[in-house]
Amino acid sequence: KPVLSGSGKLILLLIGDHSRIRMFDTNGNPAGVKEISGRLCTSIEFSEQNDFACFGFADGTYYFIDEKGGVLNKGSLPPGNIVKGMRISSNGSYGVVHYGTEEKDGVRVVNIPDNSSDDAELSSLHHMKTALHVDNDGKVSILDNDSFTVLDDDADEIFKIRIPAKRPGQASIKKLGEYYFLAYTKITGESQLYVFAGDGRLFYSREFAGESYLAAAVRDGSVIVRGSDTLFSYKIHVPGN
Repeated sequence: KPVLSGSGKLILLLIGDHSRIRMFDTNGNPAGVKEISGRLCTSIEFSEQNDFACFGFADGTYYFIDEKGGVLNKGSLPPGNIVKGMRISSNGSYGVVHYGTEEKDGVRVVNIPDNSSDDAELSSLHHMKTALHVDNDGKVSILDNDSFTVLDDDADEIFKIRIPAKRPGQASIKKLGEYYFLAYTKITGESQLYVFAGDGRLFYSREFAGESYLAAAVRDGSVIVRGSDTLFSYKIHVPGN
């Protein structure tokens, strides 16, 4: 399974049994460390901008790599934990690892250049991946089942907002300026879009009863929200800016 960076300069090839990831440049030549192995890859993601990447395994190991396939940072979770989801910031300075067992979940905020990390326990147990995001300054946001939670770069809670519980499946968090765009499907079946300001205030809310899922993407200062049948486009204008 090939996974391409936004520019196509780095290609990650996930081997069929999910035990190895091979790295190639745009010409098909082996790149960086060439390959990394682990037990069952559970997450593989590129940064929203630039060509940084991250991936993790069921054995609890995780890696952050640069645009040339070199390892920027790597680590291991406490025994018994698996990597459930990962993200790396667009500047390659921060990463986040969503991990857990069959009993509880947590997130690890990683300062990649300093090779340091901090952990926080989540309120909910996630049997599947959930929406996750990390900013260039290390702020982490996560859809924690029935709450939208934002942490700082030390994994300390900035705010937590209760929302209708999510249904397992497609969900996304994107950020435009200081505004968070959260798109997901509620457990009752309707899809939901929330826009939160950086201080936790609800800026905008809309329910889409006819869409079975929603996914948000940031493009050139606008936010595109894609549903099962429709595309929606939003642009935020802040008076005075």
